Amino acid sequence: TYLDRLALRYDREGEPSQLAAVDIFVSTVDPLKEPPLVTANTVLSILAVDYPVDKVSCYVSDDGAAMLSFESLAETSEFARKWVPFCKKYSIEPRAPEWYFAAKIDYLKDKVQTSFVKDRRAMKREYEEFKIRINALVSKALKCPEEGWVMQDGTPWPGNNTRDHPGMIQVFLGQNGGLDAEGNELPRLVYVSREKRPGFQHHKKAGAMNALVRVSAVLTNGPFILNLDCDHYINNSKALREAMCFLMDPNLGKQVCYVQFPQRFDGIDKNDRYANRNTVFFDINLRGLDGIQGPVYVGTGCVFNRTALYGYEPGSGSGSLEKRFGQSAVFVASTLMENGGVPPSATPENLLKEAIHVISCGYEDKSDWGMEIGWIYGSVTEDILTGFKMHARGWRSIYCMPKLPAFKGSAPINLSDRLNQVLRWALGS
Repeated sequence: TYLDRLALRYDREGEPSQLAAVDIFVSTVDPLKEPPLVTANTVLSILAVDYPVDKVSCYVSDDGAAMLSFESLAETSEFARKWVPFCKKYSIEPRAPEWYFAAKIDYLKDKVQTSFVKDRRAMKREYEEFKIRINALVSKALKCPEEGWVMQDGTPWPGNNTRDHPGMIQVFLGQNGGLDAEGNELPRLVYVSREKRPGFQHHKKAGAMNALVRVSAVLTNGPFILNLDCDHYINNSKALREAMCFLMDPNLGKQVCYVQFPQRFDGIDKNDRYANRNTVFFDINLRGLDGIQGPVYVGTGCVFNRTALYGYEPGSGSGSLEKRFGQSAVFVASTLMENGGVPPSATPENLLKEAIHVISCGYEDKSDWGMEIGWIYGSVTEDILTGFKMHARGWRSIYCMPKLPAFKGSAPINLSDRLNQVLRWALGS
């Protein structure tokens, strides 16, 4: 990758950026197993990414309909107003505050700006206070009142019955006046919890991801989609630009279904006693596959071409659309927009109404979702299968290994978790 050449072509100083928009998906289910602070760090690293803000939208899927997830996302969006300008002003790396402040580096030695030391101290204090607020929400969530959760405005939380609740969408930041502390626009941040009703198949994570594909198509329709696990933060703020070197390449880009980055982990002990680095897989096998048709999709840290997720072949047109994509004229229209974006005539109210429609329970009935389109259903490893489907249609994928790892996750740190993980991967394969 040559980021300087990418910038010369698509992102020149003083001109409007021509870089393509990216919709970023983060999936969560149970905030008591996936701590809200960890998810918050992932979201903050996304909102502070080095990419034009109007081209970034972050969608957080809460498949457990947890009020805790909703409220901690609200807190995160407020903290982002301070965190994002700080990161951009001083080119902070990584842009997940927990990992930035934990790094044992002498931050005084190269930084010339005298304001930096003062700003960093103030920021660290702000972050500590943010953590206290998140932890307070977590401890409150441990004891559910008999009548169910009630939101801050006094209305009952719509997701009190996790198996039977309406679809919920909340747009936190972005074009509706969500400016940062310096008055600059921030990326969009959208909370999504799809409708759940008894008697419907929900297809776990793959179903949740497909709901996000549709919501994002209706609201922002970025031509590219990055998906991250809730514990995988952006470690290299230029990661999206790395992917665009392939996806926006005038010769190669049209054939590429996705760019997969290696999974790298924090918190591995120095002897890596549980082989968490997965060296043979990430540093040998996937590099080898890169020379054939491309690496398999491994579930996180992967930037997709939206068209490939729609089940098309490279450079192909479309067949009968309502049957394939389900009954939403707005969604179907979005699939035909070559460069993404939403129709200029669309009002936010109408788009939100449509977004709720495309995450309703029966939406996928009699359509190709999960069979030919989106994340594929019916496997314990929906990721490998989804990537294979694309390869079978003639797409190729790319393995991208920047020197500074693009994303980092948390590794299982005890034997039983690690064995469970390897067993799941092996069964799926």
